[in-house]
Amino acid sequence: MERRLPFAHSLFAFERELVEIDGWLDWLKLWHQAATWQQLIGLLHCGFEVVVREDERREMICFYLKVAEGYRSQDHLAKLFPDDKITGDAWFRPSNQPYFSQRWQVAQKAWKMLCDKIFKNTGKDHNPSWLRYVCNQRVFSDLLWFFRAPEHNYAETNLPHWRGDDNHQDTVARTFLKDFLRLVWRGTEIYTDHFLRGWTYNTREEQAEQADEMFRAARPGTLDLLVYLDWEELLLKSDFRGPIENLAPECWQRLEELALRKDRGKRGEPCSSVENALVNGSTMAGVVILLRAKYKEVMRLKAIKEAEEAKAEAEKRLARLSHGS
Repeated sequence: MERRLPFAHSLFAFERELVEIDGWLDWLKLWHQAATWQQLIGLLHCGFEVVVREDERREMICFYLKVAEGYRSQDHLAKLFPDDKITGDAWFRPSNQPYFSQRWQVAQKAWKMLCDKIFKNTGKDHNPSWLRYVCNQRVFSDLLWFFRAPEHNYAETNLPHWRGDDNHQDTVARTFLKDFLRLVWRGTEIYTDHFLRGWTYNTREEQAEQADEMFRAARPGTLDLLVYLDWEELLLKSDFRGPIENLAPECWQRLEELALRKDRGKRGEPCSSVENALVNGSTMAGVVILLRAKYKEVMRLKAIKEAEEAKAEAEKRLARLSHGS
């Protein structure tokens, strides 16, 4: 015999009908109407479950990135706020702590949801689930800005800890960043059928070309990110960077600049050459020297092959002339 509850169920106490959030604009309206920071966290938690159009999903990702800015620490977040928004000169003053603590928790929630719903690859085929988003110009630009390398190792950053951290979100973000940077360096060719979701069939080649052009322009800037994350040695792998003969002059220039800047001489003076930087312990200098050697060897072998092909073609022509006479 089914037992009845000795009380009225709370979920049935609502006199009005419960409805779903009706799209991105409805979600955004609720965001602006929220009166508590807990309501903001609740909206962030369910945001990616709201049914939206593809262009609205991209807009939502950009919105979450802006909310997550400064998630790593309250100190970082405080530096992003205008002076007229707080009293006193630092977040750790008692009068300021609730103001930043609440907003920091909201920023952290946005970061966690980005990791769980966007950066984490849930694709069941060769293509990552986030691919259709990062090929969009606006999302791509906002990702590069959010994951920008700091000016020095002790500056504030949104980048995940790069080693020895068991934090789930950092692990997801590191995996995403490595695959994302590989996409930037290799282009859309590494993923098959990248146009199937969100790309128009009739213009897929044009869209892929536009995405690859966007990636090529961003490559020199991503070198700073590779250095900060201690991932310079990925550039030695052709599977990551692509054919070395396709390395643009701007990339070579930035590689050498970073090799000299990464580590300094024993007396604090900038290294005078890449070779000098290598002696002083620069990892990037070693990468540059190896890449130079690889490039030189590839071009040598290419010249030999072209010479052999030209010789073979000349011999064919001579044979045809001899046969004709």
